[in-house]
Amino acid sequence: MRICVEATFREGLDDEPFDEVVGRDGTLNRDLEDFEHWGEPESALATEEVRFSLALRPWNEWLGMSIDPATLERLTAARIVSEGEAIEAQSHE
Repeated sequence: MRICVEATFREGLDDEPFDEVVGRDGTLNRDLEDFEHWGEPESALATEEVRFSLALRPWNEWLGMSIDPATLERLTAARIVSEGEAIEAQSHE
């Protein structure tokens, strides 16, 4: 599993994009058992990597995860850590 910080925008819900922390492990949506109910096997959705929530994973488990190369190019190390700390704080609310 690798940590990815991605700009996310939910049309109709958000005024501006926000950073979201997700986990990815190389699994494609089309590889999921129930994907046949979602759409075509060669669509953009099918060939996208599955986004896993890291919110319920313990912080010490995050420490063993790699950081996605695109995230490393876009954000500083301090910013990546602060995103993780924000998720950790939310899980204790």
